[in-house]
Amino acid sequence: MQKICSYSFFIIILSSLLICLHSCKSDKKGVVPPTSPDKSIKSLKTEISDSVKVKNKAADVLRMIKAADWKTLSEHIHPEEGLRISPYADIDLNCTVLEFEDLLSVDTTKLYNWGAYDGSGSPIRMNLAEYHRKFMYEVDFINAEKIIYNKFAQYGNTRNTIPKMYPECQTIEYYLSGKGSEFEGFNWRALRLVFKSFNDEWYLVALVHSQWTM
Repeated sequence: MQKICSYSFFIIILSSLLICLHSCKSDKKGVVPPTSPDKSIKSLKTEISDSVKVKNKAADVLRMIKAADWKTLSEHIHPEEGLRISPYADIDLNCTVLEFEDLLSVDTTKLYNWGAYDGSGSPIRMNLAEYHRKFMYEVDFINAEKIIYNKFAQYGNTRNTIPKMYPECQTIEYYLSGKGSEFEGFNWRALRLVFKSFNDEWYLVALVHSQWTM
């Protein structure tokens, strides 16, 4: 009788251990391993920080462009890629690129080929001062009706190629509709400032003017 009791007790203990082990394994399967700090939150904070930096820098750069302060602007263009400039929205690799030295000490006699006039196809050959008056800052973009961050409104029939040329960049657009003028709807203007990151800083890499085209 004592042997039977001992055997029964042994069976009970063994069963309890087996149940416990099975339970532990099940719990382990359901346990979510500890994770590092949420990467999505870090990414969001970085994105917000970058947007603030770019918006602030764009406002400063626009004031430099308005004043034609090329020397100061030279410190804000991309150190490796320079500043690519286009009179229309379809920017490409053929557009004129100004380097740091070009802006640090501007040669007022130097003529650049900025592209071709819409419609006639004639070359746009001007010095920097002329281009500034006729294409870069021919309207007061500081008083823009719209300031758009990282989005593009299609105002005309010229294809905007900034997303293709600079897919990882940040863009600020200053837009004036020309509302109230006799050519309302046809004399809108937009100036797009494209910024690219370099060594954790944002630099102006492209300056794209846009207007109504035929």
